[in-house]
Amino acid sequence: MVRLRPVRILIGLFGVLAVTFLGYKVVPVNATTVGFAYLLVILVLASTWGFLEAALASVLATLVFNFSFFLRLVHSPSPIHKIG
Repeated sequence: MVRLRPVRILIGLFGVLAVTFLGYKVVPVNATTVGFAYLLVILVLASTWGFLEAALASVLATLVFNFSFFLRLVHSPSPIHKIG
């Protein structure tokens, strides 16, 4: 059982990366939809394999989510800049 833990961790991390790829490149959706998909992946990992796998996938999901989806929002021009 301990020998399967690295494989489970990698599957969880690849699951997060697959959600990111699907939500960013294949079917471009908003950040809320991808955040919910991350939540579903983390809940499935936690309920089937345990805390460590879900915690590591959660940290990766947070980092990838902020980098991939919120970096666009910060650097995109908004109507507030056009008012002033």
